[in-house]
Amino acid sequence: MWWRLGPAPLSVESMIPSQDSVELLVGAHRDPRFGAIAVVGLGGTYTEVLSDVAAALAPVDENTANRLIRSLQGAPLLLGARGRPALDVVAAAKALVAISKVAAGYPAIAEIEVNPLLVCRSGAYGLDARLVLESDAADTSPG
Repeated sequence: MWWRLGPAPLSVESMIPSQDSVELLVGAHRDPRFGAIAVVGLGGTYTEVLSDVAAALAPVDENTANRLIRSLQGAPLLLGARGRPALDVVAAAKALVAISKVAAGYPAIAEIEVNPLLVCRSGAYGLDARLVLESDAADTSPG
């Protein structure tokens, strides 16, 4: 049996609605003392520029994720500031919950993040992701 590897001759994908959206970073990192720490902040290029980030011990539940997102200085951008439409904070909170559960459940994960998570009027879409494993866990050589 032959398998064809590669793209299909024709592929159709829906485009992500980028109008009326905000980029977030959702992720987690492993602290040597506290374990997995969930983080959320303004994403994309704003992550380094504004340092608008909130954190909590992972895993977080939806209430905690929602509270973290709403605690950001940039939260009004998500909630409908200056006549803009409110965005799907519930979808963003669910993404943070899922990431935090993965980080808390797998000690080999040193860092995991989705940046940007594009939060739209309906839904949130991960546009880029990064996963870093602990060096000891990644080394599978004997002895």
